[in-house]
Amino acid sequence: VDITGALRFTSAPLQHGRATLRILARDDGGDDFGGLAQDDTAVATAELRVLPLPRVLGVSPSLLSSRGGAQVTVAGLYFGSLYSRGYDRDEYGNLTVTFDGLPCTHVKVLSDAAITCRTPEVQGNVEVRVTITDPGLVRSGVLNRTLV
Repeated sequence: VDITGALRFTSAPLQHGRATLRILARDDGGDDFGGLAQDDTAVATAELRVLPLPRVLGVSPSLLSSRGGAQVTVAGLYFGSLYSRGYDRDEYGNLTVTFDGLPCTHVKVLSDAAITCRTPEVQGNVEVRVTITDPGLVRSGVLNRTLV
């Protein structure tokens, strides 16, 4: 909990699903800073839904022109579905694919496990990153891949 009262947490790697958060706040009974000399305890419970991080598992084809513009399929998990995004849509947006930080164009989510896009100018060992930006939550999956 930060000074504004916002609670932030990071889930364990590869963990997602539902969780129950139980918060116990206890006053020690001191009267410092105008406090009341009493021993009170407050309990709050919240149900959380921890959405999965996208996972990038592969890129095909791996033989690409360094000039860019090639259509590729990015294979992985948790790109777009009710389970992975927390809402159901015919088409999922709010998703970017980058190769070494350079954006792909014509990005289309085909399923929860596949995205197509056109590559920027890259070659060699590149970082392929899929980033999902939904209201209040940004999450990414990364794969380092050699493209020739």
